[in-house]
Amino acid sequence: PRRIIALDVDDDRLAFLQRRFAPLAESRGVSLDVVDAREDGVVASLVEAASEGRGADDVVMVAASADLVRQADSWLAPHGMLVLFAGLKRGTEVPVLLDRVPLGGAQYTGTSGSTMEDHRRVVAMAAAGELDPVRSLAAVAGLAAVPDGIEALMSGRYAGKIVILPRARSLPLRSVEELLELEPGLREACGPGGEWTLAAEELLAARYGA
Repeated sequence: PRRIIALDVDDDRLAFLQRRFAPLAESRGVSLDVVDAREDGVVASLVEAASEGRGADDVVMVAASADLVRQADSWLAPHGMLVLFAGLKRGTEVPVLLDRVPLGGAQYTGTSGSTMEDHRRVVAMAAAGELDPVRSLAAVAGLAAVPDGIEALMSGRYAGKIVILPRARSLPLRSVEELLELEPGLREACGPGGEWTLAAEELLAARYGA
């Protein structure tokens, strides 16, 4: 894609998106807009301006909100695809412009339709460095802190993913930013932008393996 518009309604998540993904987008020559979707009309105006009135080629909806799905449908371009990644409650009804399917080639899907070979390819791309899933990593913990990790997941404490490090058993639940400040040598073990690395995991495993 030449341009990505990333939306959220939470200040921490918006900051996380900007911090973790703006440098990556810039390095790939992709224009990235991180937008607060709480502002009325701002998204529709941005999509219209960015596409010169055509609409968005692809919309991926990861919020289980019928109202947001309705809005997202209005942003879709002819021959565009709307992916409903977050599950709406069974029985939820959302008005969408389905005449665009036969008349304009629009697509609506609620599943990735991935095969086992698709999953193998994703893993291979990550191993080859073509994909970087650790950019979504927000916090880590050892096995002893699994209950804290589950509680943090349920409450939405962190903007990104929480990973359990079995070898760092006694490591308390900490955000990556907290660990970079608290753990001597960890910043040097991470990537230049604070990206998580195997060396960082090894360092914590040596310290919290008991």
